[in-house]
Amino acid sequence: MWRRSWLSREVLLFGLFFVALSALTTTAWISLLHRLPYRLLPSLGVIATLLGIAGIIASAFIYLVPARPAWNMPHTPIDFLLSAALLGSTLLGVLESAAGFIASTLHLSFAASPHATWAAQLTPALWLINQSIRLVRLNRSTLFENRASATLLNTTDLRAALILSFGLVFSSGVLASIGNLGLAFAAAFAGALLSRYLFFVSVVPLNMALTFTRGGDR
Repeated sequence: MWRRSWLSREVLLFGLFFVALSALTTTAWISLLHRLPYRLLPSLGVIATLLGIAGIIASAFIYLVPARPAWNMPHTPIDFLLSAALLGSTLLGVLESAAGFIASTLHLSFAASPHATWAAQLTPALWLINQSIRLVRLNRSTLFENRASATLLNTTDLRAALILSFGLVFSSGVLASIGNLGLAFAAAFAGALLSRYLFFVSVVPLNMALTFTRGGDR
């Protein structure tokens, strides 16, 4: 069903992603033993990256349905991609630190990526911008269901969770800037998880009766 279903495409693409990632990991370990040339790694890395990004986009498109206006916005795929980048950029620094420790223990050479820190600082800012613009658009929307979603996010319990999610992601960028990528990843993970919870509980579906009247065209 992959030709018609975004859910099927998600399963297919993430399945291929894990195959490519397994091949990349296996090749990297074999290359360390000088059994395979290192030039194979960049190609496998690009393939795994593209499949992972495609899988994330497919996941986001599952939620782009007209019956859920608060989801059916460009901010949804952007949020999915930025959340992945947010978690990946901070986790990369943690994994590189662990890899450096293991390499030093085994007396192997290891060069950390120079991009990990600035990416972990940039992605929280982009994530916050996307979420802020989405909130403004929901509040100012001419569609009742979008404004209702914004009203839900402004209730006492959800407002506190919303502010906390923003604060956690912001603190992730601050922690990354001072080099504490372990805590930066923990804050980013908690903030993204809380934001995804709000994404689901605040959506207001279209009134089904409106689909049979002119009101469904609003």
